[in-house]
Amino acid sequence: MESGRPEEALKQYRVAEQLDPSSAVVQHHLGHPYFVKRQFEQALHYYQTSLDMESRQAKAHYCKGRVFEEMGKFEEAIEEFQSQEQAAEQFTDDRKLFFGKLRDAVRQNGGEGYWRKRLDLALKESHQQPYEIATLYARLGDKQNAYAWLKKACAQKAFTEGLLFDLCWDHNDEQFKAIARGIGLLQ
Repeated sequence: MESGRPEEALKQYRVAEQLDPSSAVVQHHLGHPYFVKRQFEQALHYYQTSLDMESRQAKAHYCKGRVFEEMGKFEEAIEEFQSQEQAAEQFTDDRKLFFGKLRDAVRQNGGEGYWRKRLDLALKESHQQPYEIATLYARLGDKQNAYAWLKKACAQKAFTEGLLFDLCWDHNDEQFKAIARGIGLLQ
């Protein structure tokens, strides 16, 4: 999955499902290939099935949030990210304020406002996440800053997900290809 081969990953996840059909984790993972292939309804189906089997899965809420972002359903995305933190027992007053700021940004400026507010808040963090910042610049169409932060993330090996899992990157862009090859992907 993390190396950009969702069809192969799906085959393996199907084997895992046959071995353990009652596994919420397997159901969750079945959503990933569909997410990468931009088959969002199918991805949501598996993430929700996973949550129906085990409601305390913070990661499944996170994945649903990612799908909603890709679909441009930012209010729903915020709800899922908040549910993720509640499930992980990490929802604090500061995080409530964070999500409130995102909601305000969406109401005022739609998707553009959402991504700008996310970037603004990420840049103000005391412990910045270079890869997250790179993806936010990419979503805003600022390739120069996106690739500068992506190179920084690569140097620090600071990835939260696989580079080929995030849908904000243009896999046909030569600069992207060079960076991906530099970390052992896209051989």
